[in-house]
Amino acid sequence: MSRYVVAPAMLLGNRRLLVGYDRPLDYFFAQLVNTKGECVRALDKLGGFGTIAELLEAVAPYAALSTQAVRQLQLDRSERVGNRHGVLLSDGSIEADAA
Repeated sequence: MSRYVVAPAMLLGNRRLLVGYDRPLDYFFAQLVNTKGECVRALDKLGGFGTIAELLEAVAPYAALSTQAVRQLQLDRSERVGNRHGVLLSDGSIEADAA
């Protein structure tokens, strides 16, 4: 599973957004979280997104993910990532999450 905090540079407001790919369930997910990392709203309604396009549509009111960030999520799916987390930056790189 990959689980990333979306970097503030891609956010359209002051909310904290998590996105990622769940390998066992084979879907993308998105959640709005509080400062403690607790989910306050599952944008996927806990059912996941089968495609990256569905994920992008759901997060559009909250973030504008860069092409590189989208590529990283697609790579996670194609590589069937087991465990990757951090802050997803607009250049697609991943930085350690201080929180």
